[in-house]
Amino acid sequence: ILLIDIALLPAFRQHGIGSTILHDLICESTQSGKDMILHVEFFNPAQKLYERLGFIKTGEQGIYNEMRRTFESADH
Repeated sequence: ILLIDIALLPAFRQHGIGSTILHDLICESTQSGKDMILHVEFFNPAQKLYERLGFIKTGEQGIYNEMRRTFESADH
């Protein structure tokens, strides 16, 4: 599952909306047996959220870090 973009207006950030979306996608990943991949700017604070949710940096491309979460990851 390739996660392209999650964008929230500033007024809606820090309310758990992004986490809820990601948790739903993680459940879909687990049920379908598909890994999740995303690219995040190395300075983007969302990277910490992705790490907490089990994503691991697997590469770099310019200003982006590639991160992957395997469907076998235990914490979902």
